[in-house]
Amino acid sequence: MNHDHHAHHETESQATKMDDSQEAHSASGHPSAFTSHLGQTLLFSAWEIKDEKHLAIACVAVAVVAVINEGLKAARQKLTHKTKPGQFLNKTYAQKLFNRWHIINTILSLLQNVLSYALMLAFMTFQTWICVSILLSHMVGYFVFGVFHSDFAYDHC
Repeated sequence: MNHDHHAHHETESQATKMDDSQEAHSASGHPSAFTSHLGQTLLFSAWEIKDEKHLAIACVAVAVVAVINEGLKAARQKLTHKTKPGQFLNKTYAQKLFNRWHIINTILSLLQNVLSYALMLAFMTFQTWICVSILLSHMVGYFVFGVFHSDFAYDHC
């Protein structure tokens, strides 16, 4: 009696099971669930989280970036309010485009987007402590810089 199909079924079943030392990954090889495992790469191939010390450094680094990102958001909003609506009346498109405040705000926008995408990629490692660090630091950044947001004066209720 041929039992080849039975052996194939066992091999397939074993391949789908994961033991405690493996992480859940999507088809692309990226983590698909939060994990506390070390050995992940963060943003650059040279930035590997090898041990708890590297993890702590990475958490502090992404925390600083998240706070700076919130600061940039507040700075851009304050800069936008600094430009008076009437100052662009009777100006050509080129004059509006090359206005000093518009150029500064454009550069700050670029920096904010670079930091935002870096934080998003760091979060997508699904390393639990990196994710917690990013979330808490955004909260701290908003707490510190949120008073500069224009919607701060409005009650959202």
